[in-house]
Amino acid sequence: SLISNLQPSAVVAVSAPDVRWVGNEGGVARQSEWSVIPLSSSPDTFSWHDMTATDLGGRDMLTFGSYLWWYPAECDVTIQNGDNWFWSASHTVASASTLVGYYYSSVGLNANLLLDLAPDTRGLIPDNQLAQLQPMGWIIANTFATNLAAGATVIADTSNTTNNPTNVLDGNLDTWWEAASGQTNGTLTLTMPAPVTFDVVSLQEAVAERSQRIESFAVDTWNGSAWITATSLTTVGHKRLVQLSSPVTSSQVRVRITGSRLEPTIAEVGLFKQAIAIYPPTISHRGTNGLVTLANTSGYTMVYTVDGKTPTTGSTVYSSPIALPLGGTLQAACLTPQGQLGMVASASFTGWVPMGWTVAAVDSQETVQANNAAVNAIDGDPSTIWHTSWNSNLALPHYITIDTGTSRWIGGFTYLPRQDGSPNGIVQNYRFETSTDGVKWITNVTAGVFGNIRNNPSLQEVTFAPVKARFFRFTALQEINTNGWTSAAELSVLPAGFDAWRRDLGLQTNGPLSDPYNIGSPLLMDYFQSVNPVATAGSPLAPVTATNGWFQFNVRYQPGLPDVTPSYQTSPDLLTWSAAVGVVTNGIASNPDGTQTLQLSLQQPTTTPALFLRLVLTAL
Repeated sequence: SLISNLQPSAVVAVSAPDVRWVGNEGGVARQSEWSVIPLSSSPDTFSWHDMTATDLGGRDMLTFGSYLWWYPAECDVTIQNGDNWFWSASHTVASASTLVGYYYSSVGLNANLLLDLAPDTRGLIPDNQLAQLQPMGWIIANTFATNLAAGATVIADTSNTTNNPTNVLDGNLDTWWEAASGQTNGTLTLTMPAPVTFDVVSLQEAVAERSQRIESFAVDTWNGSAWITATSLTTVGHKRLVQLSSPVTSSQVRVRITGSRLEPTIAEVGLFKQAIAIYPPTISHRGTNGLVTLANTSGYTMVYTVDGKTPTTGSTVYSSPIALPLGGTLQAACLTPQGQLGMVASASFTGWVPMGWTVAAVDSQETVQANNAAVNAIDGDPSTIWHTSWNSNLALPHYITIDTGTSRWIGGFTYLPRQDGSPNGIVQNYRFETSTDGVKWITNVTAGVFGNIRNNPSLQEVTFAPVKARFFRFTALQEINTNGWTSAAELSVLPAGFDAWRRDLGLQTNGPLSDPYNIGSPLLMDYFQSVNPVATAGSPLAPVTATNGWFQFNVRYQPGLPDVTPSYQTSPDLLTWSAAVGVVTNGIASNPDGTQTLQLSLQQPTTTPALFLRLVLTAL
């Protein structure tokens, strides 16, 4: 009432009478998105609430006694990946192609797009967000700059006397074609002066004067001898953008309204060619082996990065599946023979891939009425689920214990709720524990809550202080409903410390946990976590200091013992090593016990920095 009194023209959204939340935070409207919604009581007394059902305005919903209300949908989504709504330097940003996809899945489905931008600590929109917004805006503006149907002749098989078919090309939403009285279908045929090539069809109803009526339609193209149906869909509303699977060249297009409430109307028809010559590669899901593949239909060379940097013409060329066992962000683009770089596609993969993981314990699983076994929670497939027994053990808490096979540093976990649209078993409150042996447990999160998971059942990422563990146990304390079930599509843990550092630099390997080269890599991981492996394991790992671009390594030895020759080796990834050159050796101390201390120094390369350094001692 305060808003109505002080700002009567303001539009009030979400659990309010003017604009309706679409029901998810992924920027996706319904395939049949009605702006006219039946209310169970008068708008003056109606209790406004979120409406998340699949069908809100279909004929089955139009019961006698209901009140019809103009209630368009708002699609909200954040520009940052991982459902992150507030800025952090570590958050990656959706690619321009993803943002364009949001436009088609919201505005193109009769909804409004609310794109969340996250200002940084300067109070400004960060450069990495602007870098994707600018091409998004350019693509949308240039795609819809020219209506390729302009200049066409338009005929209809039915029209009333005042709303003729030529109105659909006059650029005015306040004029429209309307079928003759009593007709609930109709056909518009557009004939262009010459063939045009297009891959987007735009339809708009005369909603301001006639509301939303169309229930189903089809678009046909003429191939010279016959009509070919390009698509058959449902609602139109203020705007429906139909993306064809591939560009079509034709001189005739037919729009068939096959179902409507009252006489159908069309205010505008548009044919457009998407303004992007080089589409981004398709990035696959991450397989259970940790591999991700790239593909494109044009046969272009593809380049990619996994270190957070935007691909350039000089980035790594894709030649085989990309290993991302640690997770991370993959960015990829096509490269033409002329050296032109296309749009960038981006995909984020969160958590370790569950290679070699097993279910150590579970208190309930449904394996009789459906294949909802606990192992589905760690199979790398988001389409399968672990679900507790449907008819027994209907009391929380429920738990699942996972053995990852080896100890690793863990800094959090991920929970992906079921993605099939059912709310059954989706966890809201939880407990998370870790263990090195599966017997003694550390509680990392005592009573956690997945906020808004009922309305946005997307991947949940929870971080905590890093711990070293082999086992983890996820316990559901409360689900979004009260039926006593628990379900999960996928569970994983987040790399911490050294592994997280490797992931962010793009050093993607399954090691060095197994330490195949016997170089003390697990101890190095502990050292990264500020654990002193020298004191705990008698490791030969020695501290290295870097001063003014020089590595310095102190070695203490006993004169008179068999002589050894020290040498340096450097590596960018702990896997491949090469001999270092330019090592300077200085004796710096004679110790009371008769030992000598040598200082070995090596200048850090400026062109290809060596991230790791090791001392090799060879007997003479």
